[in-house]
Amino acid sequence: MKNLTKEKQIELLHNYFLSTSEAMKVLEMKRRSGLTNLGVRGVVTQIKWDYGNLFFREEILKRAALRKKESYSRMDDATKEEHLAFLHRYFVTRKEAILLLRISASQFDYLVLSDKIKGVKKDGAILYFREEINKFTERE
Repeated sequence: MKNLTKEKQIELLHNYFLSTSEAMKVLEMKRRSGLTNLGVRGVVTQIKWDYGNLFFREEILKRAALRKKESYSRMDDATKEEHLAFLHRYFVTRKEAILLLRISASQFDYLVLSDKIKGVKKDGAILYFREEINKFTERE
């Protein structure tokens, strides 16, 4: 995977993953517990990301099609791995960023509030650009 612009990273993030509220809309669910139950049962993959969850878009679309009795092809494991590799290559969690930068949580919050580090928010999941974090570590 070659280096991508931030705009392309954000575009792919939205193409590959859904937040909890986005997944609930697609599945026409009114309660989070229904979606959580699907994750716990292994029907869909639930990716914990800081204080939120991400879901594979293809799995949610497949599940929605099954509920409507439409046909939809299964998401293969290679595609899942590719999407997870993308997620971990280009983004870090808040905890990872703090560890990589070797700073306190309040110092990290200051960098975010002063727009020195930007995050992409998907419900409770906030993804920080790995490239930005790495640039800060190179300065030390």
